[in-house]
Amino acid sequence: MFVRPEQRGTGLARALFDAAIAFAHELDEPKVSRVRLYVHQDNERAEAFYRKIGFTRSGRSIPVPGDESSVEHELVLG
Repeated sequence: MFVRPEQRGTGLARALFDAAIAFAHELDEPKVSRVRLYVHQDNERAEAFYRKIGFTRSGRSIPVPGDESSVEHELVLG
């Protein structure tokens, strides 16, 4: 997800996440039991935001495509 710098801190990102998560949990088929995302190891601001809304690290990571020296951490909600 990307929010333009001038929109950061306005609540827009939180509103987008709240809407997406509500939509996912309202689906009848298949039933969503967990929402997950990946965040770059160096993106501390994004990870802090995700943690603030309830995501936690799962302990899994994947290499960044095209940059095997970097990883993205999996975060889960629910």
